[in-house]
Amino acid sequence: MLSSMSAEEHLRLGEALAPLRDQGVLIVGSGMATHNLLGTGTPAASTAFNKWLRELLSDPRHSAEERRRALAEWERLAPHARLAHPREDHLIPVHVAAAAAGYSSATVIYDEMIGGAMSALSLRWD
Repeated sequence: MLSSMSAEEHLRLGEALAPLRDQGVLIVGSGMATHNLLGTGTPAASTAFNKWLRELLSDPRHSAEERRRALAEWERLAPHARLAHPREDHLIPVHVAAAAAGYSSATVIYDEMIGGAMSALSLRWD
């Protein structure tokens, strides 16, 4: 993770890693789809953000260009973005993973809300 926490820089990092997939290298991004331990978030805000992220990354109706733009502008486009992520350190790994996968559709392999305000959404790109 880059200290800048810049969505754009992390997307470019994932794009740079993309050729490794063709060489059989497994790229793993570990974080949380929502993560607010400060208690300022609400279950409704976390659920809305989780739904936005899940649909953005897994719905095949979204193009690669749409996914890239939405990830780059997540703070502006995602519902309750800063309630779901007061700091982006738990979200930014998905930017790298999605970019490394060429912004293709992901498969949802696990999706559970924990404690009402945290999401353990797990995605896989083939």
